[in-house]
Amino acid sequence: MDEMAASPEQDPNPNSPLVWWSFVNNYSLLQFLEERVQQEPVFKDQLLAYIEHSKKDKKWRKAAANAITILVRAGVQFAGTDLRGVQIPGADLSYGVFNAAHLQGADMRKVNLRGAWLRQTDLSGANMTGVQLGELPYFTANNAIFSCAFSPDGAWLAIGLRSGDIIMYSTSDWETTRTLIGHSRPVLKVAYSPDGKLICSGGCDRTARIWDMESGLCRHILADHTQTVNCIAHSPHGDQVASTSDDKTIRRWDPATGNCYQILSGHAGGVLCIAYSPEDDRVASGSADFTVRLWNVASGECSRIFHDHRGMVWSITFSPQGDQVASASHDKTIRLWDVESGYCRRTLEGHNSGVTSAVYSSKGDQVFSGSEDGTVRVWDVQSGTCRHTMTGHGNNVNCVAYSPKDDMIASGSLDNTVRL
Repeated sequence: MDEMAASPEQDPNPNSPLVWWSFVNNYSLLQFLEERVQQEPVFKDQLLAYIEHSKKDKKWRKAAANAITILVRAGVQFAGTDLRGVQIPGADLSYGVFNAAHLQGADMRKVNLRGAWLRQTDLSGANMTGVQLGELPYFTANNAIFSCAFSPDGAWLAIGLRSGDIIMYSTSDWETTRTLIGHSRPVLKVAYSPDGKLICSGGCDRTARIWDMESGLCRHILADHTQTVNCIAHSPHGDQVASTSDDKTIRRWDPATGNCYQILSGHAGGVLCIAYSPEDDRVASGSADFTVRLWNVASGECSRIFHDHRGMVWSITFSPQGDQVASASHDKTIRLWDVESGYCRRTLEGHNSGVTSAVYSSKGDQVFSGSEDGTVRVWDVQSGTCRHTMTGHGNNVNCVAYSPKDDMIASGSLDNTVRL
């Protein structure tokens, strides 16, 4: 990779991949390069040279954006640094340290500054068009938040509360638009139908419910479970709903009629989570018996059991490609399973307490997880490394939701807040 670097004593190589290829969203390559920064001080100096050259000539701006992104990821701090006139459009500086840095006149268009340290930073005259600056809003509900879900178009966020209410927020202004009232105890799961016209919910009152989003009325109360309904999911085609319960069963329902037409049994403990595959031919479930099971939708038979977890499995999700399942557990880990072989591809470790939820990004290259340690973590699927740790919640993070529309995640907590 030496040909990618610039020498501090001479002009950079105009044929270097750093000059013509953006690495900002290539997480596996960034991981390799940030490790190189930590191992080779000379490489760090060479990247700094790209940044310095961009101040004088904008033809180096892509290389400079790549360079500063790599350095920030490697933990290099820019507090008090003279970056006047630097040209780094599109760089990812999230969670970087830029306190008291001089960025006057810099080209900062579409730079990601979320979570960055910017105290006393001088940004006068900088081009900040499209910049993602600071933290997105957070808001407070009147009860602990147990579940959350974005609508398929990203226009709405639904949250399920300890009180049993479901509150709808508009993501354009984060104002409350509707409250769905019916559950008598905490709502542990909310999920939208693929067309966004329905919401299904499940809770501690032993019922699942299907709600009409146009009217806000409850269409059906699904009352066949004998214990708490822990999770509920719509199938990708929208013609099925699956629910799980502490009664150790999975039930499949017709959302049009509210009738239960299949019961899946096999788990030795309460079934805590469920997810449909993108192809709609499988469901995956996680249980208090520490296992993950794959089920054939057509036959209702269990086709595979994953045994590696050492704690209850609280969350399950398929990758967008359908080739992996991510399971989050009380054992503080997230495991990424190969659907066909049953082999555990990665074990994501770093949370200090049980992991309550996990979701994939729309490309399947990242996993977002929430934990009882109060943090949300962003993981690189290919390398298994934690890219970011997001703090701010004062208590357990109970749920994490992902909105492909705005590349946004939401997390809900026992501290009554939702953070974005």
